[in-house]
Amino acid sequence: MPNYKSKDIIQSGWLYKRKANNRLVKHWFELREFFLFKFKDQKSRSPKAIICLEGLQATKLPQEHPNDHAQETFRNGFEIFHRDKIYKVKKYYVKDYLEFSQWMECFKIYDRSDPFQLYEVRDKIGTGGFSVVYRA
Repeated sequence: MPNYKSKDIIQSGWLYKRKANNRLVKHWFELREFFLFKFKDQKSRSPKAIICLEGLQATKLPQEHPNDHAQETFRNGFEIFHRDKIYKVKKYYVKDYLEFSQWMECFKIYDRSDPFQLYEVRDKIGTGGFSVVYRA
């Protein structure tokens, strides 16, 4: 893989992950051309983890109402996963809806959803050498 720092940062920020004990742990993330890099903090030089975004899907998590008052602001969450189940489902939270919508907008680029879910596909009208044609 080429030097990741040579690629522009598309989105960056603190993402929070809920641990088994219900505690939230934050890490710095940078989204750079097809990869999501996880760092301990903003000053870290090398990533703790790298997630390939090819085929990624992201969905909004239902709002949680934690008992801990300090964690009430973390109601804007999303989960990322791959359709081919290459990675485990990962759930992250951000502090506000603006950050949430920015991350989700970025993830749309990498979503390779099934076109049958995106469009109303009707009758099959033909078959080519490399494709099938449907009436829309």
